[in-house]
Amino acid sequence: MHEPRPPEEGRHGGGRFALGASTMLLALAGAFFMVPLLFLAPVPLAVLVYREGYRPGTVVAVATLVLVAFAQRSMFADVPAVVSDEALQSYSVATMIALVTLGLVGMVIGGAWREGASWWQAFWLAFAAAVLPGFAVWAGALLLQGVDVFAVSIEYLLEMMRGVVSEAQRGGADAETMRALQQAVADVELSFTLMRPLFPGLISAGALFGAFINTTFAGLALRRLGDAVPAFPPFARWRWPWTFALGFLAGHLLVFFGSGDGAAGVIGHNLLIVFNPLFAVQGAAVGWHWLRRGGLGRPLAVILLVAVYWLAPFVLTWIGALDTWLNFRRLPRESGDEGGAGNAGGGEAPPGAV
Repeated sequence: MHEPRPPEEGRHGGGRFALGASTMLLALAGAFFMVPLLFLAPVPLAVLVYREGYRPGTVVAVATLVLVAFAQRSMFADVPAVVSDEALQSYSVATMIALVTLGLVGMVIGGAWREGASWWQAFWLAFAAAVLPGFAVWAGALLLQGVDVFAVSIEYLLEMMRGVVSEAQRGGADAETMRALQQAVADVELSFTLMRPLFPGLISAGALFGAFINTTFAGLALRRLGDAVPAFPPFARWRWPWTFALGFLAGHLLVFFGSGDGAAGVIGHNLLIVFNPLFAVQGAAVGWHWLRRGGLGRPLAVILLVAVYWLAPFVLTWIGALDTWLNFRRLPRESGDEGGAGNAGGGEAPPGAV
């Protein structure tokens, strides 16, 4: 934990407008042109909340939502009639849910550090913020109206893609182009059908990655601006809570003893989608610790770990899982050292940890 930030609203007036404009531009560009930019929109918002407080952050988040909704409505006015109003409304709702989620992520990261949270506490709160809104909408629609909003959204997305194909055909596209477009739609439809049972794991893994990227970039930006936010924890000390290993083992047992398409097998695969990457990262942290302690340079250590993950990822995964119990690095197990990884508070690394 670090000291809570005292109220400083109004001290960075020019920066406030720059951060607000950055949030809006990233959201607009991501919603219409470059989707990856949309997932970076929480970064300037988190910086704004930390430096200026919750009120300016809330104003920017709401203004961004309204601006994107207005732009989307204007754009959809010119969409050909081959795309139904229901499909367009579904796309708009999905975009709004994504914006609300990302706004909440930015507010949570900046607010957590403002209140004195550690780096890992901010990360886990950001992960919760990334998962809960979508889950709440899905569960509410399923329980109250019997509608699976994910399935409906996918169907409407496919309808929009088919509409694009129809419009291309009406526009006189050649036969080769039409075959390519139709094949693309068929491939996307098949992918959604195959991946649908794995959506919970894929969404959770994506939320973990998004929370990590936004927490990291927001921390880097604030430290560049001279703010004393928690430092990025030393990679050599990363360690997940030991309870995560139970989820990892449960996933393997369910996959081993359950049928491939049965409920047990599906649950097991979803668990492994989440926990395999987590423990691969912890295994890489173990390897980094000993490679650096052995005197290997950073570039060679990175190349070696990437090669191991590329050739035999299960090696790093199992090293990471076993490390939760066997503690290969002999890290201290004091309270707070496993808030998401070793050294949850972002303090100094022990001798030899880099």
